[in-house]
Amino acid sequence: MTFLGWRIMTWLIWGWTALCALWVIVGIADRASEDCPPGDQLCVDASDAGTGIGVALIIMLWFMGFLVLSLIWFMTRPRSRECPACGSDVRRGLTSCSECGFNFAAPLRAAAVGSVTNKGHYRLHGTQPTRQPDQRFCTSCGNQLSTGARFCDTCGAQV
Repeated sequence: MTFLGWRIMTWLIWGWTALCALWVIVGIADRASEDCPPGDQLCVDASDAGTGIGVALIIMLWFMGFLVLSLIWFMTRPRSRECPACGSDVRRGLTSCSECGFNFAAPLRAAAVGSVTNKGHYRLHGTQPTRQPDQRFCTSCGNQLSTGARFCDTCGAQV
């Protein structure tokens, strides 16, 4: 993460877009038809056609560069997320933290049922997690496990 929380590739895409936009604006503003003698419509038409072709080529070049940079941006995205309970990196696609057992799906299930439980812990940006290092959570239901428990008291799953 860099300035404004954007990745470096995001800045490159914006820089490429700004450069190409500036190039198009300068290409349109500096068209050669302004140098044609008065009354020479053929010169004006030919210069404007050349300017249009040049601008179209710049736009196509911008689009190809944008596609390449976007693919690189997509391929270099983070492959993990931070556990809100212990702060360790958890690979995307996993529903529980391997370090502390926090269940990412428990708050979603609780919201779908309409009940609020204390199973999922959230922390606001800039605050420290409220869990203790010895706390563990069931990977099936998100219930907080008692110390040394091998099975969840709520759902009976082996932990």
